[in-house]
Amino acid sequence: MKNCMISELLKDAYSQLLLTCGDKMLAEQEAWWLLQHITGKNRSELLLDKYAKIPCEQADKFALLLDQRVVQNKPLSYILGYVPFCDLNILIEPPVLIPRPETEEWVCWLISVLKVAGKKNFSVLDLCCGSGCIGLAVAKAFHQSHVFGIDISEHAINLSKLNKIENQLNNIEFIQSDMFENLPENFTCDLIVSNPPYLSADEYVCLDADVRLWEDKNALVAGDAGMKFYETILLQASKYLNIYSSDIPSIVLEIGPAQWFIETLLQDLNYENFEIYNDMHGRRRWLAIFVKK
Repeated sequence: MKNCMISELLKDAYSQLLLTCGDKMLAEQEAWWLLQHITGKNRSELLLDKYAKIPCEQADKFALLLDQRVVQNKPLSYILGYVPFCDLNILIEPPVLIPRPETEEWVCWLISVLKVAGKKNFSVLDLCCGSGCIGLAVAKAFHQSHVFGIDISEHAINLSKLNKIENQLNNIEFIQSDMFENLPENFTCDLIVSNPPYLSADEYVCLDADVRLWEDKNALVAGDAGMKFYETILLQASKYLNIYSSDIPSIVLEIGPAQWFIETLLQDLNYENFEIYNDMHGRRRWLAIFVKK
């Protein structure tokens, strides 16, 4: 490809991305993010000289990445190779689940709750940790805490370990395990967090192509009804929890808007004190369980 003006590249990318995204604002954002990624310049620098041309090598790479996004439906996060999350830079690669803003929202909420309560030295178990984003965010916010991240996927655990190095954190470790199976003997913790798979089989088939084609199905689907992992966590959590106070949650789980059976499960298992919170879009998104002494 010949040298191209920045304005021309953005215009062409926007028109193609709009067909993929179906959202004008998102298409514009993705075009800018791709260009910033290729050139190594921020948006302000590019805007100052938007009629300048970029070298043909960069233009060729831009076209290649745009093709991956538009034709192959590759998620932008996989193209860029990272996701910002709670003051962290999270490395991401297919098929490990991409951290979502909805997850970041409740993790920030949890960190705020723990800080208000004056918590500093505590232990956390992050089940189905994926890229490690949740546990890493807690570990960074509370340097005296110790966090254990668990995932069944070797790929996810290896990526989590890279993210530990990337973010220079020493108070977190990652273990490959099928839920509680490979925890150290006599393991206990003060808090269990998880963004487990929670989609039903029917919900999965309705997902956008960029999710279905790229992200690990096992990180998304939890049996026919989407309740499999909630049942496992809530049945076994009491074996591992140290209960010091009912002022802060002992268990925080991400849930989907369709998980209407979760209250019934909680009641059946005698969890009495819990709250379900809505996300920024007004959808049911996370469950906090306050376990009494």
